[in-house]
Amino acid sequence: MAVGRVQANEKYLVKVSNILKHYWEGPTSLFYSILVLAYFFMIFYIAVTFIELKNEPSAKQMELGMNAAGFVVFILVSLSVMLKPLYGMANQAKEWRILVDHFRTKSSKNVSMLLSPNHDANAHLTSAMGLKPVFTWVILGAPMSFAWLYSVVVTYAATIWTVVVLPMISDYGDMLKTDIAGKLNSTLANMHRGL
Repeated sequence: MAVGRVQANEKYLVKVSNILKHYWEGPTSLFYSILVLAYFFMIFYIAVTFIELKNEPSAKQMELGMNAAGFVVFILVSLSVMLKPLYGMANQAKEWRILVDHFRTKSSKNVSMLLSPNHDANAHLTSAMGLKPVFTWVILGAPMSFAWLYSVVVTYAATIWTVVVLPMISDYGDMLKTDIAGKLNSTLANMHRGL
């Protein structure tokens, strides 16, 4: 009696998950591919803005700097919002792996042997592994996992660091060198005149 109810609940959950994934996995992948493209263009915009910032007169520098800084803040805030559903999908995949690993234990194999009609110790494990595509998400061709999400975020941050921050630091260092060299030359010239 209870086994039939468990199987009915399992079939219901599989059906619901299939419906959700069928209708939402494609549009979700499309949505995130558009976001990836938008974030790429944001990096490009920020890099171009900082290049313009270096070449513009000082009156316009403040406006350009605030625009670029605003975009960086927007990226940080929006990433935290946009990654929330992906974290949920990665968490679902992690929980599914934990469940499948539980079916590998000796006690679970004993229960599987008792409940399966042909007394197969791996019946529940085989069933759970067969359902993996139903309960895990694939977005942009990658299975959702925390490792994948962290690698994407770190790669994006490294790209921002390389494209925007390092050139800014280098330009600031060059500006300081020029400023110090000018002050040193004027000081030496004043000292020479004084002698």
